[in-house]
Amino acid sequence: MLDPLAAAYAADENARGLVRAFVSHWDAWGQANNCAVLILAHPPKSAGMSYAGSTDWQGAARALWTLQAEIDKSSEAGPRTWKLEFIKGNYGPKPEPLRRRWDTGGAGRRWEVMGADDCDADGGYEVDS
Repeated sequence: MLDPLAAAYAADENARGLVRAFVSHWDAWGQANNCAVLILAHPPKSAGMSYAGSTDWQGAARALWTLQAEIDKSSEAGPRTWKLEFIKGNYGPKPEPLRRRWDTGGAGRRWEVMGADDCDADGGYEVDS
């Protein structure tokens, strides 16, 4: 796991060849070691942007997920909802986005998954923190 990407990659994030070489190196390392390589990056805060820099950050990756806050502008009092969305995948079907809410009330802190197929009738269930 490379977390965050900015600490592991010191070259120009806009240089397509350097980006492709960096991602290809980690892909080869993962295959040689029979494991996945997870690269965590903090993209720009612009809506709809899943990466910063060269398009090869997305193009060279086998899969890309984003986690973004969804802010309800009509109600600032409620908990913030986060959307985990599958942006790109080279293998298999694209799953539906998963919405989670961090709930600090009640018995303690927990994630509540919103709208998953295996949820209860109220549309959510608790996941241990």
